[in-house]
Amino acid sequence: ILTGVCLWSGVLAAAAPFKVHYPPVYAAALLLPLAWMWRDVRDALRGAVRVFAPTERLPSGTERGWMALLQMAIVLHLLLVARPEVGYDASAMHLQVPLLVESMHRFAYDVTRYAWAVMPLGADWAYTASFLLGGEAAARFTNFCFGVLACHLLYVLVRRHARPELALASVKDGRVHYFEIT
Repeated sequence: ILTGVCLWSGVLAAAAPFKVHYPPVYAAALLLPLAWMWRDVRDALRGAVRVFAPTERLPSGTERGWMALLQMAIVLHLLLVARPEVGYDASAMHLQVPLLVESMHRFAYDVTRYAWAVMPLGADWAYTASFLLGGEAAARFTNFCFGVLACHLLYVLVRRHARPELALASVKDGRVHYFEIT
């Protein structure tokens, strides 16, 4: 996933000066890999169904407690994603590039006008696709999805060497720190 996001950001950065940034172009660009690798997509969807299938092993009481806390935090963050942005950093900085791309259908790396034209724009390019297809709420949901992905990776890594309760506790603790940073 990280490789794909990096490739996507690189392609967007290279195509930024050209007037090709329209929602249908982004929709086609996002759907093209899914159509091209449809067998892999089918297998991934089957794997996702297996993950959510009921298992014979029942979670312990401690595991259930940590899962309940984690689910409560996820629901709270979903509610936060739905409300308008009030932070000083997110809208003012990271959504500025998507707003410019939406209005001009390109991004000129004009350092005399935009100071962030010489700064790393990886997250901004990830938000640009979401913003063009669904507005600010979609861009914020993209941030939420990256947080969920980080929690999943943390759980998988800790679970390799620890009991499920400890892995869930690590995700709960790691989730708080991750979302406070962003």
